[in-house]
Amino acid sequence: MTSSATLASNPGNRETQRMYERWEWSRVGRTPGVEGETLDAFDLYVIALRSAEEASGSR
Repeated sequence: MTSSATLASNPGNRETQRMYERWEWSRVGRTPGVEGETLDAFDLYVIALRSAEEASGSR
């Protein structure tokens, strides 16, 4: 089973988004903010997480 992580980013902050993309995060969409949030919408990014065995090179 593959695990993943998700983050929400300010759509107007392209510098930060380019950094996420360099780190191999993938933009998958946008979600609206809810009342009381700091922004009206957030861009969503995901990345696949490696298992401990994959990270250590064990098989």
